[in-house]
Amino acid sequence: MGGWPSAESLRNDVWRTGDGDSWILVTADAPWAPRAYHQLVAHAGRLYLLGGGNYTPGYQGRNDVWSTEDGVAWRLEAESAPWLPRIWFSAVSNRGYLWVLGGFSDGPYRNWEDVW
Repeated sequence: MGGWPSAESLRNDVWRTGDGDSWILVTADAPWAPRAYHQLVAHAGRLYLLGGGNYTPGYQGRNDVWSTEDGVAWRLEAESAPWLPRIWFSAVSNRGYLWVLGGFSDGPYRNWEDVW
């Protein structure tokens, strides 16, 4: 989902595979803004896309949260989650919760050591 092949072309495409070898394009233009350095987590029967953004040519961090059951129909869960916009963070589903851990932001310029 999404990614960064070059600074001029962030992506918001979605692909799926059953074997890791043969890939099918699910959508070339998901409703969330193109981005890289985000996290995707399977949680409670849905996929959750969290934050991310870009680092070059200029920093752009996000803290939005989207979810989907099929990769085609997306639901905006939070336009602005309470954690600051960030890239290069970790996320996991554990004990019935989604967790966001650490990351980097450029407003303020900081490596985060927080857990949400």
